[in-house]
Amino acid sequence: MRHTVYATAVTFDRYPVFAEHRFAEIVVSSILHAHEKAWAEVYAFVVMPDHMHILFLPLHKTESEVMKSIKGYSASEINSLRGCRWPVWQARFHSRMIAGDRFFFLQKIKYIEENPVRAGLCQKSEDWPWSSLRYPEILRLRT
Repeated sequence: MRHTVYATAVTFDRYPVFAEHRFAEIVVSSILHAHEKAWAEVYAFVVMPDHMHILFLPLHKTESEVMKSIKGYSASEINSLRGCRWPVWQARFHSRMIAGDRFFFLQKIKYIEENPVRAGLCQKSEDWPWSSLRYPEILRLRT
């Protein structure tokens, strides 16, 4: 049985890789690619300077395969632009299964999308460019 997953992936040594906007865009593209390929149904995400949060339902890949695809592709693309092979992500990610708890599901969406505001990176969640709030195809799935 499939369950929705709340996952957090952190950059290597918590280095703020995604403070460089073009690198944050690569992670967003990786997440959207997983969604478009139906590897996962993505409900919410945010890319912060040194980590990302994502809420998704694995479909045609497992939770680990989805995260490996997002992290692997983004690391490869970022290193290609850097012209080197530095670690981008920590090897592991943290996840929690959300099974049938609508309140917790909505709470996680709010936590994810308000993360940049809590970190002082923007005034309103909608202002953060690397968030699911910018993507109607993601927002549509929440109803």
